[in-house]
Parts: sequence; structure tokens; C-alpha cells
Amino acid sequence: AREWYAEKKAGKQKSLRKDTLESLEEAARTLRKQFGSKRILEVTEEELVAYLESLKTGHRRRFNIKSIFSQFFNWCRARKHIKENPLNFYKITVPKKEPSVLTCERLAELISTKHEHLGLYAVLCLFAGIRPSECSRLRLEDINIPDRVIHIRMTRSKTHDGRDVRIEDNLLLWINRFSKGRTTGPVVRTANLRTQLEDLRADLGFKVKGRNAMAEKWPEDVLRQTYASNWLSLHKDRPRLAEYMGNSPRSIGQKYHKPVPEKKAEILGNCPRFMHPCLNSVCQCPTHRSLVHFRESSEQWKIW
Repeated sequence: AREWYAEKKAGKQKSLRKDTLESLEEAARTLRKQFGSKRILEVTEEELVAYLESLKTGHRRRFNIKSIFSQFFNWCRARKHIKENPLNFYKITVPKKEPSVLTCERLAELISTKHEHLGLYAVLCLFAGIRPSECSRLRLEDINIPDRVIHIRMTRSKTHDGRDVRIEDNLLLWINRFSKGRTTGPVVRTANLRTQLEDLRADLGFKVKGRNAMAEKWPEDVLRQTYASNWLSLHKDRPRLAEYMGNSPRSIGQKYHKPVPEKKAEILGNCPRFMHPCLNSVCQCPTHRSLVHFRESSEQWKIW
């Protein structure tokens, strides 16, 4: 297991991101702890399945751990340490969940002054459909305002494929709102980012590690699902949306798109609140009413 991890870390085949390496290192530690007293040939499918089934975690997490274990055993098989991968026939089915879409009120709370340090990160996930992991690696230099495009470079992309994402009108103004004149540096500081995001979700009323125990959990991928559902309702172009999000058209339909009435999509995507963070007083949607104080209190409004 140490040799496998060391080879992965050295990046002989391809370089891996820090979070991926951390997952591989954790898996290597687990394999040594659980099965270190055995030779690799003596580890059975029954023992591996029993361990995976004993984990008090969700289907997705268990599936991910099993996938990493399988990588290790395939590596062993390629080096003729074993004849077959003992996990070849063990399948974990991850139940499909209907995509979630944030309401207008939730959006207003999400883009609030209390968590303004996360504002740019949030709007790029929400109005450009960028993956949170990609957004945490994104830099302001990747945001090309004159050409209205965000460059997701290969080194920052989850799939290692570069792509460009169009900056819609509302996103352009929110970038101006939260970048505060900065043109270089990271989009968000990653130190304690997970804790900051947990605080944000708890303040929104979701269940987070002992807080809001009776509430629902933060829906996985909800920002990208909100973006995809509203964008597709307005533009009716799934292949282009898939290109922006770095997915296949099929996965857009299976994982990200929830039908949204076009009129509601216009409220979420094109009402004056999201078109103009300076707060057009004509708009009376919940988002506008909850943020109307910005025009009266912000120095940035006077600059605009």
C-alpha cells in the first residue's frame, strides 16, 4: 500500500491534485490498518465487503472508498501480486436523487453581507456552474471580463480538460460586486474553507455537525443544479450547457437538471436583483426586498 501511494504521489503516469492524493493516502493507511497483518494474497472479498458494509457513511462515500480500494488491487494485479481484484464482483448502487434548486429566498441569504468573503466563490458556482473544487483553485486572472469568459484551465479542472464558461450579464455585475477591484489572486482563500462553508450552511438553516439537528442536510451539488436547471429553462441548449459545466449532455439530464418553469427561471436569473446588484427599486421579488439596504449603505454603489 505504501509503494502504491508513493507511485501515485510521484505522478509517474499523471500528476494528481492535493485532495485526490489525500484520499489515496487515507485509503493506503486504512488498508494497512485493517489488513496489514495479512499477505496481499490472503485478503478476501468477504473481508473487504464486511469492512465496507460496516462503515457508518452514505452510499456515495462507500462507493468512493470501494473505488479507491479497487485501484489499489488493480495495481497489485498488474504487478502479478494477485491474480484477480477481489472487489471485481462487489457492486455498490448509489440511489439517484432528484436535483435540488435553491429558492429565491435562499439565494438572497446565500449572497449576504454576513458571508461576503465567500460571495465571489458562491456566485461563480451559482451563476457559472463551476464545480466548488474548481472554484477553490480558480484565480481572478482566469476571469476575462473584456471577453466575458472564465477560463477553467486543465490544472484546475476536475476532468483535466480545459474549458471556457460564458459570463452572463448578472454574473458580470456580481463579479464586480464581490471582487472589489481585485484583478489578481485567488477567488477565495482556501485556509479553513470547509469550516467557513459549514458555517454558511448552518446559518442558512441546514444540518451541519451538531447544528440544526432537526433540519435537512445541504443538498449535494445544489449550486450547480440550480445553475443548470435555470440556465437550461432559459436557453434550451443542453450540449452548450454541458460544455460550460464540463459534463456530458447525458449527465446533465441525469444529475443536474430539474425542470423549472421559464417564468421562475427568469426571476432567478434575470430579475433586476440578479441583473443589477445595485438594486433596481422596481423589482419586488423576495431577493430584492431582502437586499435593498445595499444601495443605501454601500460605498461601492456610489462608485457605480
